[in-house]
Amino acid sequence: MGEMTEGDAERKIRATFDQVAIWHGTPLFEPNVGAELRADDDEWPYMAASQMAKSGLDVAAEHLFTIRTLIDAGEILPMAFRSILRTALVGATQSVWLLAPDPQDERSRRHRVLVAEMYRRHGQYLEALLILNDIQAVPRDQNTETVFDHMTKRGDQIGTVRTLAQEKATWNDTDAIATAACEVWANEPNVDELVQESLLKWKAGSGVSHGLVWPLFGSSGTRVIGPADKHGRRVIEAGGSYLRVINNYMLAYWMTAAGWKLLRHRGL
Repeated sequence: MGEMTEGDAERKIRATFDQVAIWHGTPLFEPNVGAELRADDDEWPYMAASQMAKSGLDVAAEHLFTIRTLIDAGEILPMAFRSILRTALVGATQSVWLLAPDPQDERSRRHRVLVAEMYRRHGQYLEALLILNDIQAVPRDQNTETVFDHMTKRGDQIGTVRTLAQEKATWNDTDAIATAACEVWANEPNVDELVQESLLKWKAGSGVSHGLVWPLFGSSGTRVIGPADKHGRRVIEAGGSYLRVINNYMLAYWMTAAGWKLLRHRGL
């Protein structure tokens, strides 16, 4: 069997588009009465586990749908695709990481980690909005202050719960992706290799998202033009390539599929 071509990669990506459209259009998900997720939600109903899992899958689906939209428009972008797929992977990972453990107490522990991170990040943004009011020498926005106070209150409450449970873990994207990838590829004989490849795709997407061009070097769709100058530099041309992003895309796709499988398993 020969190596995959650009055409093969395009067909493989396009074959997922119908499913991506279904995910992108899914309505609110509520777990059935008696389902595991219904009990999980009761642990912290202010930011329910089922809704955090569903929102992560929504983020993934929206970004995968963005890739579909761009491809259908004939825009195969050399850098932005990896950035978009990085966000899709994070969203799907959040859901798989949250829902994968069978023990309910471990799912609740992970839920508290995500809740604490959500409150922390939201609080930082709201505080920055209030600082902007101060810089502008205008009264602090009352609605922003109200929401900030509420976020602070909830953050303190979940912090107390976690302190009493002697929990110190914080959310870490890379660790969560490794854990979730282990779940997704658990039945594959080369699971260690697939997990490492998943982390490599995450790191390449991170490089692009931080404005660094190194993920393009030596990749499909990239070519060197002309001789080197006196400093040893040569012109590099990077065009869009399905081969460059096929693994990033399929990783995000299969992580999303795993998240939906777990959401149905825990919620129905």
